[in-house]
This record gives sequence, C-alpha cells and structure tokens, in this order.
Amino acid sequence: MKNLKKLFLPLLIAVFLSAIICATIFVGCKPEPKTIKIGAILPLTGSAAYFGTHYQNGVNLAFEETKEDLIKQNVKVQFLFEDSQNSDKTAISALNKLLTVDNVNIVISLFPVSEALNPVTTKNPNILHIAATMSPGITEPENTMRIYFNQEQEGMKIVEFCLKKGMRKVFIIHNPIKAQEVEVKEWIIPPLKEKNIEVLTEVLPF
Repeated sequence: MKNLKKLFLPLLIAVFLSAIICATIFVGCKPEPKTIKIGAILPLTGSAAYFGTHYQNGVNLAFEETKEDLIKQNVKVQFLFEDSQNSDKTAISALNKLLTVDNVNIVISLFPVSEALNPVTTKNPNILHIAATMSPGITEPENTMRIYFNQEQEGMKIVEFCLKKGMRKVFIIHNPIKAQEVEVKEWIIPPLKEKNIEVLTEVLPF
C-alpha cells in the first residue's frame, strides 16, 4: 500500500493542482478568496464501488497534501461527491444536480460514465470536466481534461509488448466495462491474430 501511495499520490496531486489552476481561470482572478466547488461523480456503490471509493480516498488525500498551497493561493475548495452507481442514467442525474443546484466549477468523472456525461459538460463551457477514462469517445473540447490515455493507445502498447517478447499465446482477463471490452475486441485481439498469436479471454466481474 505504501508503494502504491508513493506511485499514485504525486499523479493525483499534479492532476488536482492542474484542475485548481484551470478552475481559477474559469472562475476569474479576484483579490478576495476564491471558492471552487468540485463535484466528483464516482461509483461509490454497486459493482464498481471498489474503484470509486479508492478514487474518493485518493482525491481527499490529494486535497490534504495540497491544502497549504491552496491557502497560499487564496483558494477555498469545496468537494461534493455523487454516487453514479456505475450507471449512465444515474450519473447524468447527478451531473444535472451538481450543475443546477450546487453550481460547481469542476466535475470529475470516473469511467465508464465519463462518455455519457461529456455531451452535457461540453454544452457548459464554464465547467471544467476532468474525465478519468480511457474512452476515445471523449471528444476533449477546451473544457475537458482527460487524465488517462485512451484504450487504443494502451492496446497498441500491449500488442507491441507481446510481439517484442515473441509470445505465441496470450490470455487476457478484463473487467466487464465498455472501455475494456472495446480495447480487447478492437485493439488487442485483431493485431495479435494477424501475427498468428493465439488469444484467450475471460471476463472477470468486479
């Protein structure tokens, strides 16, 4: 756990600070303390709660690590967490609440609902959407920040590794989420089979 913290905490802090810097631009630079509201739509219950709760803990930890810097920048941050239940419909309802009731400046979303939220956030140019997703369906307009590479890029790297190692049989275990299913079916299996590499797959539920 300590090693994972050392590995991922700097990334979360970097993303967090980048979001704050972008948000100060969105809300404007004022002499009085700026309050930035951040809404995070995460799967806190249901089949993907494992990812959502860990991401929530990571965001809170990153906030604690950067609190002093935020005070120096005269910035106040308020977090609002919403449960997507790993459902596009629920996530969109949560997003509408964050935008119309809570008036957030930043929306953080975690796969696989980011793609469903993107059309809504795109229509709200004053909102910064930080999408933690690999989906290439995220069009990345000016107000969208995707913090993961897409699955096409990852799939190509996996294929490159398999070919470099001279593998003749590959066994792929993946989660039943759209992004990973697309990655395996479109970007990993076809190029491997073209090289006569046997591919076996198995879906592992959350």
